Amino acid sequence: MQYVETYRADSYSFYPARMAARIADSIIGAIELALGLRLLLILFGANANAGFVAWLYAITDSLMQPFIGIFPAWHLADAFILDVSTLVAMLVYAIFGWVVIQLIYFVLPSRDIVETRNIT
Repeated sequence: MQYVETYRADSYSFYPARMAARIADSIIGAIELALGLRLLLILFGANANAGFVAWLYAITDSLMQPFIGIFPAWHLADAFILDVSTLVAMLVYAIFGWVVIQLIYFVLPSRDIVETRNIT
């Protein structure tokens, strides 16, 4: 007994894997953006009491908890501080995001099955 599956030909159809991967990619992208801004603000010595800086630090503190203290910060030219822990966090979240997206494509169907027929 043999089965034949027919797929939609149009490229605009709804694919659950593609939609889930886009959502995961957007979430990881937002995390990476927030951590990147944190890295730049620390690098240039932004005032932690400023409204935006305090807000960003408050948001990213929970994301940074597993990584705080992994490596010491590097002091560059007496005015700049490179927070290596933030770089490690960005790398780990990027790898985690890639793994999640690969799992989504592995678990969810990547094409819509329109019809399955039994050929005898």
